Amino acid sequence: MYQLEESKKLYFEGKEVFTKENDTHKAKELFEKSIQACDYSPYPLYGLYRIYGSLKDYEREERFANKALQASIKFEEKYSYEADAEFYKNTAYLQDYYFKNHLKALDYYEKALEKDSYDSDTYYKAAYIYEEDLKEFSKAERYYIKAIEIDSHNFPALFNYAYFLQFKLNKFDDALNFYYKALEEKKDDYNTLNRIGYLTETYLKDTEKAIEYYEASIKSKDDYYLSYYNAAYLYLNFLNEPEKAKEYLQKSIDLNPSYHYAYENLGYLYESVYHDYNKSEELYLKSISLAPTDVETMYKLAYMYQFKMNLLKDAEKTYLKILEINPNHVSSINNLGIAVEGLYQDYEKALSYYEKAYQIDPTFGRAVYNIGYIHQYKLIDKPNNIQIAKEYYKKALAIDPNSYFAYIDLGFLAEVHDKDYNKALDYYKRSIELLPSYAPGYYNIAFVLERYFDDREGALDNYEKAILYNPNYAEAYNAAGLIYETMLSDNEKAIDYYQKAYDCNPNNHVYSYNVGYLSERYLKDYNRAVDYYEKAIRLNPSYVDAYNSAGFIYETQFNNINKASSYYKKGYELDPRHKGVVYNYAYINLYQKDYEKALKLFQEYIALRDDYAPAWYFLGYLYDLYLNDADKAKEAYLKSKDLSPDYADPYYSLGLLYEEVYMDKTVAKGYFRKAYELGKRTAFLEELFGGEL
Repeated sequence: MYQLEESKKLYFEGKEVFTKENDTHKAKELFEKSIQACDYSPYPLYGLYRIYGSLKDYEREERFANKALQASIKFEEKYSYEADAEFYKNTAYLQDYYFKNHLKALDYYEKALEKDSYDSDTYYKAAYIYEEDLKEFSKAERYYIKAIEIDSHNFPALFNYAYFLQFKLNKFDDALNFYYKALEEKKDDYNTLNRIGYLTETYLKDTEKAIEYYEASIKSKDDYYLSYYNAAYLYLNFLNEPEKAKEYLQKSIDLNPSYHYAYENLGYLYESVYHDYNKSEELYLKSISLAPTDVETMYKLAYMYQFKMNLLKDAEKTYLKILEINPNHVSSINNLGIAVEGLYQDYEKALSYYEKAYQIDPTFGRAVYNIGYIHQYKLIDKPNNIQIAKEYYKKALAIDPNSYFAYIDLGFLAEVHDKDYNKALDYYKRSIELLPSYAPGYYNIAFVLERYFDDREGALDNYEKAILYNPNYAEAYNAAGLIYETMLSDNEKAIDYYQKAYDCNPNNHVYSYNVGYLSERYLKDYNRAVDYYEKAIRLNPSYVDAYNSAGFIYETQFNNINKASSYYKKGYELDPRHKGVVYNYAYINLYQKDYEKALKLFQEYIALRDDYAPAWYFLGYLYDLYLNDADKAKEAYLKSKDLSPDYADPYYSLGLLYEEVYMDKTVAKGYFRKAYELGKRTAFLEELFGGEL
């Protein structure tokens, strides 16, 4: 056992040098001497894997983590009588934080405590596992208390215990007490300040004091969103400070304090004010309050609700009030049919309103047109619906030859049902001849030119005209943006148009995604990109591209692996043949050490696409380190390098394979040299070739 004692002595010297002096080179030498002193000692392997992790040499970190784990298992089997608290703490840490095997980690934490029952950190780490993984709250609490009894200045123990009391036991007084103690140890900790603020607000109901904590949290960390949100909520709802709340509340409250959307959709109301619709509403309502039977003012208000503000329920109510006063008001009857379509999708009832308007006034062309429209687009299962639609469109034109909208829908029937694209263009052109500012006419011309005649320049010209006459035409912005991006490579113009499409219709997931895509690829604004990808997901929870793109940013830019993994997983569940999702989900599982799942996913990806070198490399990597199948690993590495001869990683891994498995250092060195020539840099390769190249 002398060799083991000598190995441990060298290990502790190395640990001291590493943790206190941060001298990785000297520590590495001591750990290597420790290995030489006793070849079965796991202690130096713990040290080496942490050193390689600090140097960001992740391949060697993983190798030594696995070696340390295997060595600890063998050591415990053969020399358990020599295992001390340091051995168990290191093994627990390895299982807990590296391999994420919390229950195994807990077993080792307990063994460490059997050897050393006066270790505060071990108690609180074990407590966290009892809390989060086993839900054994009574034991978790005992361990937190023990950790704090041993070291009353242990900030993580104090904070985690307070959090546990708040969210698991609902002991808010006790939680506040321990948050206060945690704050004594770290006076500027933003998270502690925020938690105290939240309990002060919701439990103590002291908004003045709560805002002080939120502001202190913001001062401590000015990019922590939750503190800003909590402070804004108080300023908005409790503190009534005009300079902070006016932007959100004052204008809508001044316009209509009882309007139920005022507080829920403040942004939208402010947008409405800029278009002067709220001012119009105020004037109409004032007029109606002074003249409750003024049908024309009521009709104007209802029309604005319906077609400018999209307040269909308010529109319906107002139209019904009009009909109580004048049952034959055909415009209200007709528009009530449109409102019923939008509110309830009750198309038979809507048709009955249109037919009633037509019966009252057979020359009311809009009602005639609407009968045709509802047969074409809504009553699609009705016999002869297309023929009926054409008949009523022609009746509408007979009543009013200038019914440009009837030409639009006749054009659509020619395009979609008759496949007569030239005739469709003639109808669409006729609509804009009658009304040169009719934006849908230009849009439909553009669509036909792009889709059926491959005239993208002509299409873009007409999309721009549609936008000119309707600056809120979301579809036109998006379609034009796509041409700017894909045909003209004008990404600046494209993202401007995608953004305008989204601003015009923030409920369209494709528009949101397109803004995100160019924010990521062109602007490199990853926060903006992920915001729009997540909006696209909320709008369409089945939109796989958005899950994949959002996951990629969380992985590569924000280093939020759990968030990235959850997005990839959802995308994979929605479409297991989406190549981007399958690859990214495979890679993230590899990163998270779920080798079995990663192996399955990389195999699935290669079945979908077998010409991507990194996929073969990672497949080889899994054969190598997870299955210990050197031959399959070599085959995959060779496939990877053959597909991409300038890809350094497979050469490096082949070098490791030949050095450590096939024991052929000559071949290994050749692969290492090639990896180095291709730009692979590790401390090991620098030592081999740094002076040569």
